[in-house]
Amino acid sequence: MITRRHSAAFLALTLAGQLSSARANVLWNDVCTQPDTKDTKWCDTSATISERAAAFVAALKPEEKVPIMTNEAQGVKRLHIPPYQWGSEGLHGPLEPCVCGPSEASGGNVKCACPTSFPAPSAMASAFNNSLYWLVGHHDGIEARAINNLRNHMTQNNYGDGIDYWSPTVNMQVSKAGTKAGGHAFAGGHKVSSQTYAELLSCCLA
Repeated sequence: MITRRHSAAFLALTLAGQLSSARANVLWNDVCTQPDTKDTKWCDTSATISERAAAFVAALKPEEKVPIMTNEAQGVKRLHIPPYQWGSEGLHGPLEPCVCGPSEASGGNVKCACPTSFPAPSAMASAFNNSLYWLVGHHDGIEARAINNLRNHMTQNNYGDGIDYWSPTVNMQVSKAGTKAGGHAFAGGHKVSSQTYAELLSCCLA
């Protein structure tokens, strides 16, 4: 059972991980450069992730914790934490809108690109092709990061904008008769094949 305490800890661990790898043009890049946060424990890259997470949770006021426990996290202005969308779905490709912007390849003209839509998991699983699962996860991860890097998280907070993906689906669906039921969202009714599919797809999303 996930409690609010667990949610706050998960958020803090994720934030600490993001801050540890922060660089220009990526999410959280300005959080630990501010005069009032750069010397805090949770911005100290020499500390462990657990220590930084604990320090961040301790720095939050009770009224600041609740708004960041939903998928449309509002951020914490006092600590320079930007809003963030925790809800993204990559069942068979990033669930994102098409992205438009100036393209060097087109001489600076605006060009639109859309995420790849791969076959549904039930269709991919029927191929019994482990390298296929790996490749789909690999390209999902690349496209997810590319889309996220183009987002302005301070001005938009739409479902699908973040890089936390609720995929793949590994729960086994069962019919009313007690037998395994079909469903396009999961890779069949065999637990071993479903496990293999999930492991290979998710390893490349990370």
